[in-house]
Amino acid sequence: RTPLTSMQLSVANLLDGTVGQPSEERPYFHDFGEIPFGEIAEHTFELRNTESDAVTLLDLQGQCSCTQLHRIKAVLADQSEIVGDPRRKDGMLVLPAGARAELTVRIDAGKTTPNQNKLEVMRLRTTSRATPFLTFEVRLFPRQLFQATPRALDLQDTPQGAGEAGVVRIVTGVPGSKARVLGIAEHGERVQAELQETYSLGESLWVLTCTVPPAEPLGL
Repeated sequence: RTPLTSMQLSVANLLDGTVGQPSEERPYFHDFGEIPFGEIAEHTFELRNTESDAVTLLDLQGQCSCTQLHRIKAVLADQSEIVGDPRRKDGMLVLPAGARAELTVRIDAGKTTPNQNKLEVMRLRTTSRATPFLTFEVRLFPRQLFQATPRALDLQDTPQGAGEAGVVRIVTGVPGSKARVLGIAEHGERVQAELQETYSLGESLWVLTCTVPPAEPLGL
């Protein structure tokens, strides 16, 4: 029997405005490398429809909310473009025969775990009988120089007659890091803040104490 070959998809990575050849071992893989925790990074994958039939790209599904399809478009032979819509339920983009599709993936490193490798796997669904699914992978290492516990200090519900205080403990996110907390940049007039450096398990530990004294006027 002749196998179904209604569509074939070839993929290449779009890097710095030039189309590079995909890796034979992992053609759908992109490594962002080390990026600051909280940064938003983007990468564009390119697909080309080499068959005679148009194919609909239905959706791109990831494993977590940190990754989403930001833009999708088709580029025709005459360099004209057809802009798709990632939000459409009946298909993001119809890819004509011979055209290429550019899928720009955006990942929010602030929604990942800092100082740990992150591998996000995404699955593209298509209407092709030969290639109904394609799997993409992006990898990154979100670097965070400092980690605070708790991450936010909330002193808004403060008794007017008694005041309120809270403590934040700050450590370097990477063992052996030379990064240091130098001091308190600024704080409100109603808040008293004190920073002390100590050591725990051979690493620097900064203790930030914030105090709202009693008898302060009501308000934020």
